[in-house]
Amino acid sequence: HYKTNTFIEVMDVPDLGVDALSDGEKGSGYLDKLKSNQFFAAGFGLGALGAATTALKKLSVIGASIIRRKLLVSVELNSRDPSYTWFLNWMARNVKHTQHLSVSTDLIKHDNGTVTTSFGFLPSTGRHYFRYKRTFMSCERVRETNTLARSGHIWESIVITMVGYNKHKLLDLMEEAKTEAIQSIEGRTIVYSAMGHEWRQFGNPLRQRPVSSIYLPSQVSSRVLGDIQEF
Repeated sequence: HYKTNTFIEVMDVPDLGVDALSDGEKGSGYLDKLKSNQFFAAGFGLGALGAATTALKKLSVIGASIIRRKLLVSVELNSRDPSYTWFLNWMARNVKHTQHLSVSTDLIKHDNGTVTTSFGFLPSTGRHYFRYKRTFMSCERVRETNTLARSGHIWESIVITMVGYNKHKLLDLMEEAKTEAIQSIEGRTIVYSAMGHEWRQFGNPLRQRPVSSIYLPSQVSSRVLGDIQEF
C-alpha cells in the first residue's frame, strides 16, 4: 500500500472593484461621475447653448441672403438723376403715413416786392415703408455727408426695394412719378440760374403771364411777340 499526501493551497481572492471592470463599464462610470459634477454640467450646457446660438445666427444670415437675392428686387436712384426728385415729390403726395420728414422751402417774389413763402415736406433720410399696387415696398434715402459732388451738392441716393419678381411695378411707379412731375409744370415757365459750370432751376415753375397784362407802347408788344414766335 502506498500512502499519498495531497496538499491544496487555497489563496484569498482580493476585491478588485472598479479595476476588474471592462473598458465599457469604466467609461460609463466616468460619465456618471461627470454628469454628477455640477460644474461640468453647467459648463457643458453653456457651451452647447453657445454653439447652437452661433449656428442659428449663421443660418439666419444665410437665409436672409438667399431671400434678398431671390425674393427681393431693388433699384437705386442718385441725386443727379431727374427721377430722384420725381420720386421724392411722388412720395410727398402719395405716402401720407411717413413720420420722418425734411422741409423744402420755396420763396416766390412778386412784382410788387412782396414775397410768398411755401413749405413742402419730403421724406427724410432713413428707411420708409409703403404699399404700391398691392405690393410692399421700402425706400431708403442715404446721404453721404463727407462726399460732395462737383456741383457742390451733397451726394444722396435712394434705394427702392420691393417684394416679388414683377419688375414692371417699379417701372410703373417711376412712370407715374414722371407723369405727375410733368403735369405739375405743364403750362408754366421754368427759370434757370447759372451756378458755376451748370444751370440750376430757380424756384418753382412760374405761371404764364398774358401779354395783354404787360404795358408797352403801341405796336411794341406785337413786335416782341412776333419776334419770339419767329425765334
